[in-house]
Parts: sequence; structure tokens; C-alpha cells
Amino acid sequence: MHVLPREVCTAITYHAARADLIVLSRTSRTLQRAAERKIYEEVNLQDPAIVFEFCKSLIAKNGARGVYVRRFWFMYEPRRRTTPLPRHFWQAIHAAFVAMVNLELLWISDPDLQNSWVLADTKFQLVDASLIFAWDQHLVRFLQRQTRLRVLYTHDAPEDSPICTLPPGSLPALEQYLGPLTVAGELLQCPLTHLQVIMDDVVLPILPSFLADAGKACKRLRSLSILSVLEPMLFEVRHELFQYLMLLPELDTIDLDVTSWNPRPIEMFQRMLAAELKSYCPNLQRVGFWVDHHHLVWWFQDEEWIGGQLTGRAALHERFWRSAIVHPLPAAVFMATISMSLCTLALPSSSSAYVSRSQLRMQSTRHSGPQSQPAPSIASLPSFTHSLSNFPTMTSVTKDMVHYGTLCRTKGVSEAKLNSALQKTRQRQEAGAASRAKPTFSPNTLCPSNEDEEPPLMMSKKHRVKRAT
Repeated sequence: MHVLPREVCTAITYHAARADLIVLSRTSRTLQRAAERKIYEEVNLQDPAIVFEFCKSLIAKNGARGVYVRRFWFMYEPRRRTTPLPRHFWQAIHAAFVAMVNLELLWISDPDLQNSWVLADTKFQLVDASLIFAWDQHLVRFLQRQTRLRVLYTHDAPEDSPICTLPPGSLPALEQYLGPLTVAGELLQCPLTHLQVIMDDVVLPILPSFLADAGKACKRLRSLSILSVLEPMLFEVRHELFQYLMLLPELDTIDLDVTSWNPRPIEMFQRMLAAELKSYCPNLQRVGFWVDHHHLVWWFQDEEWIGGQLTGRAALHERFWRSAIVHPLPAAVFMATISMSLCTLALPSSSSAYVSRSQLRMQSTRHSGPQSQPAPSIASLPSFTHSLSNFPTMTSVTKDMVHYGTLCRTKGVSEAKLNSALQKTRQRQEAGAASRAKPTFSPNTLCPSNEDEEPPLMMSKKHRVKRAT
């Protein structure tokens, strides 16, 4: 019987669907080795029972399959209080870790925070690690051996226990850290470029000293994220805190959790805070504000702050503070999403405001000649201020004030509704042309019909006076 070359088997498994790899592994011994290499390369499990069976299969045959594993996830978060995982489960995890000599990414959680000993005697060198263990001697000794680790997320130390000190020279490649402020203080010796600290009112008093130490040790720090800051203490001492940011010349991104601020910062206040932070950090390009699950971000572009909203997840899972700076919008464009979100967050529960989301088609009121290019058909007003405050007195909208949308499913409906409204507006203007020597309405003014669900027509000041008379 002819045996397929190893290169052919590798190519087959590379292009095969993951569900077909199990079938290929039972076809022949040559395909079994190639399929198992692909099956075990990346393992993402949540059920402890399945994890236990996986560990048993991994350590079988003297751990021959352990060399295949490069990325391993086990994030166990029981929904309700259960009995702790048995010790023999963690012993199986430990034996599997010993066999994973090529492991590069490890995300694991211990709900009991008592089993960091499973990292002992391991030989792998991680690049990305999320280790939800208690910060204790077992975890510190493991981190001492990691020379390639670049991204790290850890838990806090046990309550009523001192913080274990990380020896100098540890983690020489660490660039990004996410974790408690007390543990972050032990990592300032590392070449950090991105840092996210989690804190509460207990550790808040040591924030100034932490920022002072970070300014002295982390000259390469470019991104700083502070979560769960309480408003009263931060507002009173914010200038004292911000002055330490002057020690971080490379800082270009700041992310703050302002959920507990009272009142919650509206658009104008957020822009003011961003400008204030810019005075302390001349290199600052992005400022983010977390309000519940809304992530409001400000970019500094063309000497002005431009706001927008990212699709927020949980603050701990957002990669904004870790990502590269990208300016998604032109300088003159203000995304309407931030205005609508801020309106929802700022208004009291008894108040309500309606902001139409149908996109408007704008036509330029200035024509350079018969060959001028027509404006794109669908557009939205750039901010809450333009949408409501200035709308009653608007007579024209220039190109630098609008943001053109791309929602194909609403384009046809919005365009037809707008054309109908514009046609009725022109008819009204032609009927009253004799009484209007100087037009007060722009062709861009939206005049919905009675059957439309849009806001009613806003009349000009001249018409209001005539009716009042």
C-alpha cells in the first residue's frame, strides 16, 4: 500500500475543516499524526469534565501529543456557587502543562485562587498569558522563568497577604500588562508600553505615588488605562494626578472609567477633559471614557478633538488601549453616534428627546460651475449640536459638516422620503415667491409630509412674525 508523503498530509489537514480532522485522524497513521498536530495546536475549553479528558489524552504515550499544543484556553467561570474543583483535576492540568513544551499562549482561570502550583516544573516560554491565579510565590517563581512574555493579565494577591515581590530582571520582554494596581507596582521595572490598572476606593490613595513611580521607571509607556476610579476623590485631586503624566513623554493614549462620576460627563465636559490632559501630555492623541458599557473615544486630529463611540464590550475585554492609533474620521467630521449616546446618558429619566436617524441627502448651495460634481446622495448631520440646536436656523450645509453613510438597506427609503419632502418644499416656496424677495429656506431644508414620522417643519423667523401679526 502506498503511503502519502508527509508534506501532502500536512497540506490536506491544513485546508480541512476542524470537524473533519477527527475523521482524518482515523484514516491512516500518516494522516493521524498530521491531523493530531492540527487538532491539538489550539485548544479552547470551558467544561471541566472535557478539560480533564483532554489532559488524560494529552499525557498518554508519555505526553507525545503535548508538543503539538501552542495555544490553550480554559476560562472557567461558574454561574453559581459550586464545590471547588477536585485536586486530581488540577493534578491532570499540571501533568498536561509539563508536556506542553511548545506552549506560547495560555489563558486559564482558577475560581478558587488556590492552585497556582500547577505552573511549577513547566518548560514552555509564553508570549501571551492571562493567569487568573492569586499573586503568590508560585506565580512569581513561574514568571521569573519567562523571558519571552510580552502580554500579561493577572489577579490580585490574597486578602490580608503581603504582595510578593518580583525580583529585578524578571520579565525582560513584558510590554503590556492588565491587572490590579498593587501588582502593577511590582512590574514597573519591565519595559512596559501599554498598561491598564484596576482599582477601587481602597487602593485609590496610592494612585499618585504609583503614577510618580511609573513616570520615573516607564519612559516608554504609550498607553495608560485606569478602570473603576471613584469620582469625588479623582475630581478633587485630578490636577495632582495629571501632573505626574508630564513624566511620561511617550504617552499617546489615556482611557478612564467615569461610570461613577456624578453627573456623568457630557460631550462638552469630555472635550474639556481631553484638552486638559493634552496640556499635560503633549504627545496625547486619544482619550477614552467608559460610561457603563459605552466607550466614548476622542481623537486629536488637525488641532481639534473629534469624538466617536466604539462598539463597547466589557472594559476588561476592550482592546482600545492596546491597539495602534488609527484616525477613522476626517478632521471636520463628528460622528453622530457619540451625540446620541451622550444624549441618552445625560438626560434624566423623566426627560426624553427624539433624534431622527434617517440619513439626509444634502445638495451643495454653492456651485462652482456647470461641471461641478453633485454631492453624495445619503448623509447624516455630524453632531447633536448640528442636528438639533442649529437645525431651525440652518440655511445651508457644507461638505465639511456632513458624514456620508453606507447603510444600503436604508438608503433607498431615506432618499425617496427626502426627495418627496424637498419637492413639497419647492412647491411651497414657489407659491410664496412673491412675498419672499430673499429666500429664507435652503433647498436642503427637510419638510416632511403629514404622513411621515419625521419632526414637523421648522418655520423661518419671517413666517413666524407674519403669523403672529
